[in-house]
Amino acid sequence: HASCAQMAASEVTVSKDSLAAAYLLLFALQIVPQFMLIHHYLHLLIVAPLLVWIGCQRALLEAQKAPGESQVETVSKKDAMQFPLIGSAMLFGLYIVVKLVKKEYLDVLISVYFSVIGSFCTFGCLQGPVTSALGAEGMSRWKRDFHWQLWKKAEDREPISISCSLLDVALYAVCATFAVLYGVYKKWWLNNILGCAFSVQGIEMLSLGSFLIGVILLCGLFVYDVFWVFGTEVMVSVAKGLNAPVKILFPKAIGVTPVPCSMLGLGDIVIPGIFVALMLRFDAKQGLAHTPYFNANFVAYIAGLATTVAIMHLFDAAQPALLYLVPACIGAALLTAAYRAELNDLLKFSEEKPAQEAAAEQKKSDDTVGGGSGTREQNGRGHGRHRWAHGLTMGYRVTVDATGYGVDQTQLRSRDREARWARGTRTATGGRAERQHTTSRPHWHCPPGLDGSVAASQRDAAS
Repeated sequence: HASCAQMAASEVTVSKDSLAAAYLLLFALQIVPQFMLIHHYLHLLIVAPLLVWIGCQRALLEAQKAPGESQVETVSKKDAMQFPLIGSAMLFGLYIVVKLVKKEYLDVLISVYFSVIGSFCTFGCLQGPVTSALGAEGMSRWKRDFHWQLWKKAEDREPISISCSLLDVALYAVCATFAVLYGVYKKWWLNNILGCAFSVQGIEMLSLGSFLIGVILLCGLFVYDVFWVFGTEVMVSVAKGLNAPVKILFPKAIGVTPVPCSMLGLGDIVIPGIFVALMLRFDAKQGLAHTPYFNANFVAYIAGLATTVAIMHLFDAAQPALLYLVPACIGAALLTAAYRAELNDLLKFSEEKPAQEAAAEQKKSDDTVGGGSGTREQNGRGHGRHRWAHGLTMGYRVTVDATGYGVDQTQLRSRDREARWARGTRTATGGRAERQHTTSRPHWHCPPGLDGSVAASQRDAAS
């Protein structure tokens, strides 16, 4: 166990050192084209794979965090199947907006919106590397919880927790400055700063639930991309008419206004990127030090991107990049697994947690209900399965255990009647009847079998 821990720690150190070099290269690729032109095809074939590599390494580091600290969102099978349909509806809606709304009004709205979210996204990308580079992890932090859900009961509110240091404040001010400058001037390199941040954060914070879910998502978006690019003018019209950092720009000339640029949509970076990141986590789970699946998929992504550029140049027409990237990535994963005789392991690979494990983690991170005081302590971000049952007529509390089992309402009503009867029973005392009073109100807990002491077989049957 000690050797495994040392190996994991060394891998994290290597990843962080490699990430530092990748950040510097990405920064240089935003500065150098200001003074010396890089061919736009070469520029594209360097920046896009670099963003995928950075996002994958950050995704691996994020996956190694404790469950309560990680903010990764897992894509379910249902999400993967619905994504092309939802994306088509949103794309067509944007197309209508671009055609009907005056461009100056649309530009103002988009500028404000993307400047706000771009500042936070850029800060999220830079906070870790800058803090680590300056060795400022030990700086004192200011913490505050903001209770904004004023329409809810006090015990049901989930506060927004803010924790920051002076370095965070200064760094966010710089990120916000770049975002505002983009909103005002719309320079290609300002667009790329926000676009790169969106790409890295998207790959880092989105996780495919399993290999099969990744295949479903990529195949669905393969059809989506081909249809909207080849079948209609919608995709190209939105990409050209929407002046927003939803694409990476590669200048074809310098010293002219406006600067002519080639473009690559962020979807052609993020969608294959989250699949390549899945393969990196598969390597980590299998204990494969040389990361064969990640390497194969990363090379396949570059090859697919180069094929896209070549065909685009040959036919002088826009190409749906996913037409070439999806077969390349899925094919590389399957061929690598077949060569290594691990096809079954790959097909069964899943990051979705079993129901019992998820329930156990939820129980740890959910709210804790105080037994006699009636206080509620919030632990983490979970909504919690603890509930106060206020429905009883006499106001007694029923504490439901965090296992999530329900309490039979008929039994509750029966107990409620018994309680009212106990408080209202008249006893013969000295020839007259008087009401029996209790010195304290009774506190009921879950009936046997609901407090977590039920056997595992009974739990499974109840589920």
